Amino acid sequence: TEKGYTTYTCRNCGDRRTGHVVSALGHSYECTEDGNDRIYTCTRCGESYTEPIVTTTYRSVSSISSGSSYVITVYSSGKYYALTHTGGALGVTAVTVSNGQIVSDVTDDMLWTYSGGKLGFTSGGANYYLGRYGYSSLSISTSGSRASYSSSRLSLGGYYLRYSNGYFSLNRRSASTCYMFEQTN
Repeated sequence: TEKGYTTYTCRNCGDRRTGHVVSALGHSYECTEDGNDRIYTCTRCGESYTEPIVTTTYRSVSSISSGSSYVITVYSSGKYYALTHTGGALGVTAVTVSNGQIVSDVTDDMLWTYSGGKLGFTSGGANYYLGRYGYSSLSISTSGSRASYSSSRLSLGGYYLRYSNGYFSLNRRSASTCYMFEQTN
């Protein structure tokens, strides 16, 4: 962790001289897991430290509350699909649910924050909210509209979240069953 230097020793008389300065190598940690902890050990000097393994879970909830983050999913044709966002574009990713929790990987583009009566996300310093545009499409709107979760469906201004053929849409009829999964630590 500190700078070093090379030394030169004379074979005949044993006299030593300092040579070039050598940069510090720094630690090189390897990680192992022990129960609920991760143990990091330096392969160069043996120094180690321990950190607890923090597990984020996403559990199904029947209501949403301000300030929390959620994964919005619908159940369609035997699978769960999470509503994703990348910049201003919406997408879909299949997720695996077991015992009321998402057990597959959850990425940042699946997380929506509920605040001020709106579900949304921040990207590039701009806030985006779920909104209604036209009669049957789901869009992202900076003005937003109030969103509420009721009757196992996500209601946005009288429309309901629906998944069909790889896309989410808003529809007054034949809505897919919607499930909200709250992020917990």
